[in-house]
Amino acid sequence: MWLEAITIVLSAIFSAYAVRHILFTFAALSGKRKPNYVEHAGYWTPFVSIIVPAHNEEKVIGNLLKKLSELSYPRDKYEVIIVNDGSTDRTSEIAHRYEAWYPDTFRVIDLPPVVEKGKARGRGKPAALNIGLKYARGEFIVVFDADYSPQKDVIEKLIAPMADPRVALTQGYIVVSNPKTLVSRIVSLERCGGYAVDQLARDSLSLIPQYGGTCGAIRRAFLEEIGGWDERCLAEDTDLTFEAIKRGYEVRYVPQARTYEEAVHTWRLYFRQRLRWVMGHMQCLRKHMGGLLRSRVSLARKVDGMLLLWVYAVPILVSLAWVVGVYSVLV
Repeated sequence: MWLEAITIVLSAIFSAYAVRHILFTFAALSGKRKPNYVEHAGYWTPFVSIIVPAHNEEKVIGNLLKKLSELSYPRDKYEVIIVNDGSTDRTSEIAHRYEAWYPDTFRVIDLPPVVEKGKARGRGKPAALNIGLKYARGEFIVVFDADYSPQKDVIEKLIAPMADPRVALTQGYIVVSNPKTLVSRIVSLERCGGYAVDQLARDSLSLIPQYGGTCGAIRRAFLEEIGGWDERCLAEDTDLTFEAIKRGYEVRYVPQARTYEEAVHTWRLYFRQRLRWVMGHMQCLRKHMGGLLRSRVSLARKVDGMLLLWVYAVPILVSLAWVVGVYSVLV
């Protein structure tokens, strides 16, 4: 009896994910779109604070800061705050070079490394962002990781949907710039599926587009409402997404706002990154599942949110299905 019950439950879960993927595919192919906010980009230019958390990023941060100094957004309408999170390489030196060149736009905050068991480390991205927020003057916060290369007009595109006070978060399109190794090509394929299909479908179907933690804008008032980034959470982007949805805010996906990413290129870095994502996502599952179910959001959003929160449990469930299948054959 228990074997049949487990089989039914697993079949229902896998069927739900299968239907979801089919719906997302047809939604992405249909060409259905939300209102094109970026048609009005550039007509609304609130002051924006760009925060760049960085830990030992000497190889890539110079390229990002160069791109941020060349943005088409009005120079007097944005600032760049680099939070050097305990770096032990030349990250601080490179950042201070841009601060000297553009003193009215760039500001560097140097945090000493945290020493544990004789090893120096940073405080982590959420903690660095919270420190940067204390110095930020903008009504809106835009975050870029140090290994990203944004388009010149990315800020006006990310900010355009924020003219609607219900929008707390926007997310742009991330493209892999270095698909040279097998690992980076796999990441590129994941990005294509995630942004050209999943994110586009979620936005067009009025579900839950996911804020990705970089190449995205955040309404400062929303951040202050929730007390900033949760420094205990390894997936601060997923955490912000569900905090916004539960409170009745909207998340918008802006595919026209593109930035290019230096993806991980070795299996060791890939699995380390994915392990952090899995752990952070499961933290969000425990933190937000009950609140999402009790919230006043639509049934469709609750279903989409639950499938999103449980997505990293699917490999475990697949393994369980194999065990059940083998057991049923042998017994």
